[in-house]
Amino acid sequence: MKTLILIFAILVSTFTFTQVITVKYTKTKAFNSIGDHTSTDHLSLAKSTPIYDVGGSTCLKVIDLNENMFYFYENQVLTFSAKIKSHEKNKNVYKILIDDTNIFTGLPLVTYQYIDVSKNESFYGWYYDFNNTTWLNMEYDNKITVSK
Repeated sequence: MKTLILIFAILVSTFTFTQVITVKYTKTKAFNSIGDHTSTDHLSLAKSTPIYDVGGSTCLKVIDLNENMFYFYENQVLTFSAKIKSHEKNKNVYKILIDDTNIFTGLPLVTYQYIDVSKNESFYGWYYDFNNTTWLNMEYDNKITVSK
């Protein structure tokens, strides 16, 4: 009987905390600066840069917190996937760290994705230590959904 209760508790906890976040967008802004700015302290600077279209593309990010996977689709074609290193939620804000690879050096690179559901804001960024530069892309015309 104890085994049955334990199995039931595990199943309930698994289903209770299953979350998939999707961010669909068509516009983005790029920003970079010297130094390591891997937190939200540089958002005010990024908001002053011009917005540009994603080149007629519709982009979709699927963040599966249950499977710890990040998927990026461009015009419904999967173009990138990676393991989620960690994630946390503070009220309506999700912070997700993603294992990635530096395209210049081939070395591991951690990118971060912030999603503020209440403000309908989403951005991701990364820090290149080889040239001491932080990059940030903010997404606009968002449609953010969180399913449980």
